[in-house]
Amino acid sequence: MFTNGSKECLRNAKRLLEYAQLLFDKSGFGPAQSIAILAMESAGKAVTLELANLGVVTKEVVELAMTKHSLKKIVIVGMNKILLGKELINQAKEYIIKDEKSLKKLEKVIRVRDLEEKRQNGFYVQVDSQDGAVRNTPASVSQTDALLMIKQVEIYLELCTHLCEIFRDWHKNPLSTGIIMKVRIPIIKPENLVYGGHLDYDMAIVFDEA
Repeated sequence: MFTNGSKECLRNAKRLLEYAQLLFDKSGFGPAQSIAILAMESAGKAVTLELANLGVVTKEVVELAMTKHSLKKIVIVGMNKILLGKELINQAKEYIIKDEKSLKKLEKVIRVRDLEEKRQNGFYVQVDSQDGAVRNTPASVSQTDALLMIKQVEIYLELCTHLCEIFRDWHKNPLSTGIIMKVRIPIIKPENLVYGGHLDYDMAIVFDEA
């Protein structure tokens, strides 16, 4: 049902990342950083749609990802090297951890809001409503920060592309040895509210150790 949408989300993510690189090459570091983050969101949506095809997330989750909330990161727990390959596993350590205990530790320190702030900072001038001071302009985003974001999103997009391929294969071949144990979306708390009334959240995908 959702495969076409997933493929379009991945294509969109790749286009956005290309636009981010073009802006970076023209020294538009702020917008480049922001558009790279949009590419990350689009890639995350693609994975969500493939999980919906497998029946491990509901249509309500799809609606959240598509219309109401920004899916910023997907944290994969227990994904083994056979499925993704050793090289990609090594690159994507930020997104892949081995056990539930590590996930709980990660949830305490990960700040998804930072991504939303970076997206806003790359697009908009922020002016203090009390004293009129300029708190941020897109020009304040450094070349280093923009490049780091683009490189991180390149890895994330590759990871999501591989995940979508794996999930499509599992959908066609239910006898596959790979099993998704559960998909968890951490509880969204009021303090996670960010600009524009949107909410940020992570999705944790937990696999068996095949």
